[in-house]
Amino acid sequence: TNDSEVADFCQDLISDLGNLDVMINCSTARIIPIQFEKLDWNDINEHFTNQIKGNFNLCKYLVDKFKKQKSGKIITLNSQYLDSPESNWLHYITGKGALYGFTKALANELAPHGIQVNSISPGLTNTDIIADLPEKIKLLTIAITPLRRIANPDDIANLAVFLSSDKANFFCGETFRLNGGQYMV
Repeated sequence: TNDSEVADFCQDLISDLGNLDVMINCSTARIIPIQFEKLDWNDINEHFTNQIKGNFNLCKYLVDKFKKQKSGKIITLNSQYLDSPESNWLHYITGKGALYGFTKALANELAPHGIQVNSISPGLTNTDIIADLPEKIKLLTIAITPLRRIANPDDIANLAVFLSSDKANFFCGETFRLNGGQYMV
């Protein structure tokens, strides 16, 4: 979320790799269920800062480079819980809702420059982020998921690799739901 650290990070990557063609931002704050009555603005702001400020700083640095190349792909990680909100996750869902709008607006603005912006919207995924969730919630999620499991990081990585490839050159502003069939559109 620190703009000068992002600039240094991106400069280091470019000097190591020579060029950047794809940005995938998958950062998020830990999900700790909090009832609305106990929620503090700082709980919401933590998710805004992570979801919006972090993406804003990365995009702000890379968009000019992508425009000069007349190509680039930006992939954000959102959440299925925008479609099926979970109780006591208002702070998390609000941050992800802002990211959803950010992604759509950015996709519309950058598409004429050859830059594609899309989003992956996974369901519950077996990462450290859900470490504090009760086992009961994880088991209930598995029970209502047609594929009878939660996502693992490779499921998301495989979709990100596809969206980064030339096989996905006509997707723009899309949200790809990756939830084992738990929420179907």
